Amino acid sequence: MSVYPTVQMPTLEEDVAINRGIGLDPDTMEVSEAEFPNLRPWCGRLTDSEKRISAPVHFDASAPGCVV
Repeated sequence: MSVYPTVQMPTLEEDVAINRGIGLDPDTMEVSEAEFPNLRPWCGRLTDSEKRISAPVHFDASAPGCVV
């Protein structure tokens, strides 16, 4: 249950579907309880030793299913 009244938490069935989707997507992973202490927030600027990439982004508001 969320402490924020405007946040609607997923039902058990929705949570199962979400986790199934995570498992099927090769680009995602579910973080285990043992991995949580090793996570750190990213903030600040990249150092010179870190690789920087740029990626063009195109937004098409007329795409099917796009809600603006």
